[in-house]
Amino acid sequence: MQYAVVTTIQFLFAFLVIYAIISDTMKLVIPNWISLCLFLLFCLYCAWSFPQTSIALSLLSMCIVFTVAAIFFHFGLLGGGDVKFLTVLSLWAGPDNIIGFIVLVNILGALLALLVMKSTFFSICFPYTVEKNEILAKVASWRLKGICPYGIAIGSAALIVAPSIFA
Repeated sequence: MQYAVVTTIQFLFAFLVIYAIISDTMKLVIPNWISLCLFLLFCLYCAWSFPQTSIALSLLSMCIVFTVAAIFFHFGLLGGGDVKFLTVLSLWAGPDNIIGFIVLVNILGALLALLVMKSTFFSICFPYTVEKNEILAKVASWRLKGICPYGIAIGSAALIVAPSIFA
């Protein structure tokens, strides 16, 4: 029975993170209910499986990440949805995985930003290809708007770190 519940929690975690990535890609919004559901799911996971990691240390790492992310939000470097999403996923990462998670977010975020910045190059050199390819057209539109949906990098990093979280 416990195995089935933990597996369901893992599935819901992955589903919510993937939904957030798709939402940020398509609408440039990470709905608040996703972060709330991930928080409640974490509480259920802790109550059900008694993780080895201290919940207090997980909360501390989450507070530190939230403080830094809120500063980035203040200066317009992150959106509100990104801050909430990053905060709740740092709670899941806990003190054991937080460094790897944050490093992955930075690497994937830098690659995403580079892709967005270089989309102008593709638009100029291969205009017909960009018009026919929905993904390249969307990335080019982000460049024109001057935005970069970091929820993609945050969620992708969480999915990469997830096996360590649930180990």
